[in-house]
Order: sequence, then structure tokens, then C-alpha cells
Amino acid sequence: MKFVRGYFNIISGFLTKEIDATGLALFRIAYSLVLIGEISQIIYFRHLIYDKVPFIDPLEINVLPGLIIWMISVIFILFGFYTRKAALVNYVLSLVFIGTIKTYEYHVFYAYMGVNFLFLFLDISRVHAIDRLRVKLKYSSARYSYDPPNTTSAWHYFFPIAVSLGFVYFDSIFFKLASYNWTHGLGMWLPASLSMATHVDATPFLNLKWMSIGLGFITVIFEFAFLFTFFMKRFRIPLLVVGLGLHLGITIIFPIPWFGLTALAVYLLMMPVSYWRRLFKVVQAKSTNLTVYYDENCPLCNRTRISLQHFDYRNRIAWKKVSEATADSRMNSLGEEVLLNSMHAITAKGKIVSGIDSYLQMTKRIPLLFPVFLFLKTPGIYHLAGKVYTLVAANRTKTRCTDESCGYSPPEVPKNDLQVKILQNLTLHQLKTFGWGMLLLVFIFFQINITFHSKLIQEGLNRTGIQENKIYQNVVGYSKKIWGGSKILFGITRHAVFMDEHFEDYNHILAVEAAFQDGSTQWLPIINKDGTAGWYDYSFLWVKWTFRVMDNHVDQALLEKGIRDFSTFWTIKNGYELDEVVFNIYVKRVEYPKEWERDFMKRQKMKPWKLVGEGYWHGSDFILKIPEIETIR
Repeated sequence: MKFVRGYFNIISGFLTKEIDATGLALFRIAYSLVLIGEISQIIYFRHLIYDKVPFIDPLEINVLPGLIIWMISVIFILFGFYTRKAALVNYVLSLVFIGTIKTYEYHVFYAYMGVNFLFLFLDISRVHAIDRLRVKLKYSSARYSYDPPNTTSAWHYFFPIAVSLGFVYFDSIFFKLASYNWTHGLGMWLPASLSMATHVDATPFLNLKWMSIGLGFITVIFEFAFLFTFFMKRFRIPLLVVGLGLHLGITIIFPIPWFGLTALAVYLLMMPVSYWRRLFKVVQAKSTNLTVYYDENCPLCNRTRISLQHFDYRNRIAWKKVSEATADSRMNSLGEEVLLNSMHAITAKGKIVSGIDSYLQMTKRIPLLFPVFLFLKTPGIYHLAGKVYTLVAANRTKTRCTDESCGYSPPEVPKNDLQVKILQNLTLHQLKTFGWGMLLLVFIFFQINITFHSKLIQEGLNRTGIQENKIYQNVVGYSKKIWGGSKILFGITRHAVFMDEHFEDYNHILAVEAAFQDGSTQWLPIINKDGTAGWYDYSFLWVKWTFRVMDNHVDQALLEKGIRDFSTFWTIKNGYELDEVVFNIYVKRVEYPKEWERDFMKRQKMKPWKLVGEGYWHGSDFILKIPEIETIR
């Protein structure tokens, strides 16, 4: 019991500690942009992913409307607009579109499932979100402006880092320590030296043996230590520097940009919150250059002020009440009645504008609202907006709208969790502590269950002969079922990335060229002519082509189906007729290094291509004439 109380006291301590929520908001924004990029790629290649044969034998259900709704939900999260509801839609559609993908799945899909689940509970819209503006407006009135808390509990930083990075690194180390390449310093150098695994030639960097080998060992040490040190303040900056460097390198060198960028987004949570405060102080304007006078007794005017102030993160606009206009002779000369009839503003140069022109001046100075300025400046729109403003202002003036006359009483400001009671002896804070604590225990159990299947542990157990025990076999069977559920629902799965078995004996690269009836040819953007990944060969498509269509031990049936699907998709997507194209199949024989070699990648890129066969559509059949790839020498 003492241990249990101590465990929940730690959780309670993290939940009670309030820190600036800016980092969490920037994480939300960065992650949403990455996920939008991934969804955009899925939308573009949806016929390749979901059709039985791209465009020829389509899926019975049109997935495009669902993908568009998914995209919209992530855009809502990006702007922090109805965030909880959008997060629920995002999570459900993630289950539909990536939680069930099989042959196109890849590592970052698991990260998406984990983060998308956590978005249901994290305070990701506390700041830099439209939801914050909604809260301001809800609890504000003509006489009171509510400013919601801009802090969140430290737990909302700690938990996603632990699950999205710490657990991943922890599991990964149980594979790396059983890998020849990683234990000999080749773990970073080798995949970066294989042309089909990269889209950038990093030979100058790879030729620095001490650096490329050293980074391999640093990665192992870093991943081993991360989970046990990331929450300690003295280790935060060193871990942040190494982690950012590691995943920035992955983003630049390997054709899995969304994977690297997702990790970089999570690392924003490790940035000291004081850094964000300093950064936003730098971008703020040194002084205001527009002063706006508003009717302080009008709820509509106050809501307008609150809304525009919310987006004015540079603080370029100063807001003053009409009653304060007497301090400025230029405004006082207009008279109170004129100032109350419409909103007035005065620029730093002394120019006075009113009505719709005041809004033009304000939106012009607020970067986030600059598109609104451009829209209002559009001929026709400007005049229409001016008439609408005049109509609204006239009606507002005739019926002086105050809190009393409008009958509006703002709701009671929400209490702190420590003050909210669910039951007589149970507070909301205690309930959250228990819930988060139990969720962490469940995730720990799932991760231990996954790590049980790691290469290092399984090799150790196999030496004992326990695999012959029926009880052990039953345990393994149940464990795999749990693994399947945790992988789909929460993205908790094995993290065997860039292992020996992925590249060992990988000695062939395959490329496709389209030959047209007029004699012209075009290299399909799957594998470039130098052997590096083409723009089709990115993210889930890179994993599909490199490790399922090709692979180091080629399955001829999967290879032929992959060639058919990729070539058919490219042909129809680019507006060509299938019977007009013959696909030339080229193979390049490459090497798999056992030790570090200077200029290794450069030599692989120079190896010649060999024409080994062709494919074409004949009626409703795809004919492919190629030999067994493993027999080609």
C-alpha cells in the first residue's frame, strides 16, 4: 500500500504542478501539420493503397469522403477549434484508415495512434487556440473580461513524452543490443549508405568514420538512458539536443519525413517553457502603432475587442474606452456621440479612421488576420462590408445594449480541479490522478508485453528451451493477442527499426521505366536512376516498395503484384492509357557491407542497371515477363 500511495502521489504532484501551456500548444500545431501532410499523401495515393487493383478493381466503398472528414478534424485540432470533439473524430478515423492498414503500414502509424488517443485527454487547446477565445467570450461581459489560465499541469508534458518517445526507445534497445550492426557502431552508417533506403547522398558525412560510427553508439546509449532520465531537469537539454539531432538527421536522409517530423514535434514538449516566453517576447512589437476606441458599455464591442486581442499576439493594437478619448484632443474633438456610433482608430501618424476602415487597419496589423484584410480590400467586398457594418452599428446605437438591457449574465468562472467535488470525499483532481495513474500502468503493461517479444529476450529464452513448454506457449499466444489490440488502439508495438534482418543480403534494386508507342520513355518515380528513393517512394510507400515488394529475400508473387499496382497507378494517375505503355523492368545488383567502407554509397550508385523483363496490360490482364529476381547475377 505504501508503494501504491507513493506512486499516485507522484502522479498527483505532476498534475498539481502548473507550467506554461505554450509548449503543449506548439506541439499540437506542429503535430497537426505533420498529420495533415500524411493524410494528404494517403488521399493522393488512396487508389494504390485501398483498391484491389488501382482504378481497375476499386474498393467497394469510396474512402475519399472519410479521408476529407479526417483531414477537417485535424485542421480543427490545428486551430484548437472544438478540440475535444475534433480529437474524437480524429481518433476514430485513425482507427479506420491507419489502424487497419496491413501491407502499407509503417512505423509512424503507431505513433499517430498513440498521440491521437492522448489528444482526447491532454490540455492541448489551453493557449494559442480558438477554444481559448470561446472560453473568454463565454465568461466575459461588458464590465468583466475573463482571461483563462494559460498554464497546464506538468503531467500533460510528461505523459506524451514517456509514451511517444520513452517507451519507443526502451523497446528499441532490446532489438539494438541483439543486432550486430548496432553493437558494432554500424546502425546509423549502414542504412544511410544503402541507396534504396535514402533520398540524399550523405557520402561526405558517411566518410567521417569516427562520426558515423560514433553516432551509432551514441544512439544506443541515448535510447537506453532516455526513459529513465528525461524527466530530470539536468538531463533535459542534453537529451533534447541529441534527440533533435537524431530525428532531424532521419528527416533529411531517409525517405520517411513524417516519421522524423512527428518525433521532432514531440520534442517540442521537452523545450524549457522559459524558452517559449523569451521567443514570444522577441516577436512582440516594441510599441503599438494603432489605438482603437470602443464603447465599453456595449457587449458586442467588448466581444469584438476580446476577439481581436486574442489574435494580436504581437500586441500592436492598444484598446481604449470611449470615455478615455478626452485625453486625446484629436479624438475628443469628434465628440462622444460620433465615437459611440462606430468604432474609431488612430494610427501612429495621426490618421483617424472609423467603421469598416478601422477593421482594415486592425486586420492589417495582425498577421493571423492578414488574409481577412486582403479579403476586405477586394473590390465589392469592401463596399458590402461597409454597408453591413453601418447597418449593425446603427441598430446597436438605437438600442443601447448593456448587460442589463440584453439580459446577459455570464456564467460562473470554472473552479480549479482541487475545488471541484465529485462526491463528498472525492475531488475531480483525485479522480484525474487515479485515471492517469491507471492509464500509465496499462500502457506500461502493454509495453512490457511487447518487449517480451523483442529479439534480445526471445534469444535468451530460446537458450533455456522453454519454448517447448505448453504453459509458455499458451502465455505467448495470449500475449500476441494483447499485442494486436494495443498496437491498433494505442500504437504500442515493437520498435525494430533499421535492424540487420531488414538489409542483410539485400543485393538487388528494382526500377520501372514506361516505354510509349512513340518511342519515348519515362522513368517511374519509384526508384531514381541513381538507385535512391524517388518521390513515390516515401513514407508508407517506401516501406511497401523496399521491404514488401522488393525486400532482401524476394517473394516473386508479391514482387509481381507490386510492380503491377505501382505501374498501373502511375499510368492512370498521369492520364495515360494502359494499352499505350510497356513497362521495362530494370535490376541493379548492389552489395551489403559487413564493415564500414569509405565511399560505399557512391560505388553502389555507379553500378549499372540491367534490363531484365517487361510488363504490360493485355485486355483485363497484366502480363509480366521477368525471371526470378534472386537468380539474377
